[in-house]
Amino acid sequence: MAFSAIQPKNLILRFRNFLLGRERPDFIMRMSFLGGMIIWLYLASWHLLSLLAVLLRTTLNVGYQNLIHKRFIEIGDRYEFSSDPENMLIVHSSLQLVVYFVMLTGLILIYRRVRLGLALYVVPAACSYLFTLIILGNEFLVSEFSFVDFVLLAGSAIYFTIGILLIFPITKRI
Repeated sequence: MAFSAIQPKNLILRFRNFLLGRERPDFIMRMSFLGGMIIWLYLASWHLLSLLAVLLRTTLNVGYQNLIHKRFIEIGDRYEFSSDPENMLIVHSSLQLVVYFVMLTGLILIYRRVRLGLALYVVPAACSYLFTLIILGNEFLVSEFSFVDFVLLAGSAIYFTIGILLIFPITKRI
């Protein structure tokens, strides 16, 4: 039996083959994908933790809930957004998680060398900051998002844009 005809019996291997395909790209693409996944995991985890912190606030003692609620009101007053900053943060974090899921889909498609992956990574990367600007305002964006986060997101988007231009010949790009 040839090695290419062997089917993975493990559920994890089947899931990996389903997501990433059976064909492995070259070393540079694999390392680029790994770097993109690390950046994605770092950035998406902040929004997941923010959402969990706001949602799990109700499990605390009433005294702590009131204290945290007062802090949310102070944050809303400081950054001049909505009289209900808790819901704004829930909406923002939920929307960001959807954006990062689309970016993950884009990363997987880039790994599989599908041109649509570039759009599904770069456009949501730009929309991530745009949504923060629209929902929570400029002051929140400038003071709460670090320069490192911006560099990681913008740098990876530019890197994959340049890479995708090199992967697909000009005749194939549209």
